[in-house]
Amino acid sequence: MAGGRGNEQVLRDDPPKDVPPGEAYLLDSGALLAYLLDAPGASKVERLLRQCEQGQARVMISAVDLHELYNRVLRLGGQEAFGEASYVIRQLPLEVLPFGRDEAEEIGELACAWGALNQKSRGSVVAHYYCHKHGWTLVTTGGGSEAGISVVTV
Repeated sequence: MAGGRGNEQVLRDDPPKDVPPGEAYLLDSGALLAYLLDAPGASKVERLLRQCEQGQARVMISAVDLHELYNRVLRLGGQEAFGEASYVIRQLPLEVLPFGRDEAEEIGELACAWGALNQKSRGSVVAHYYCHKHGWTLVTTGGGSEAGISVVTV
């Protein structure tokens, strides 16, 4: 795991200032994992995080996707990898979006309409929900991107 990458970031306790929807990016768990592993496309995520540090973009992840990321890290590398990933992620200027009853109900209501989403698109349903609702841009893995990361306006 490329722990050095996150060590260069500045810890931010305050959320980034609001920016126009075109400059708000929501990472899914795969995009953040690619960054941590320095996998193809990691440089795109790194560029967004730098823009966030400079107040030029807002970069977020849902609590659900962050949980999924931690689960994947534990399965891939065990407790030591989890500790390293947790440390690196806490150093990033990344806003974690809460997920509660209201969001769960809204996604449940949209599940029928978005049934094809699970089969045809990359990224979590939760990430698609937030991006669709707020006009944010989804940053995900796969989706045919040669660089490993796709940036998709939902």
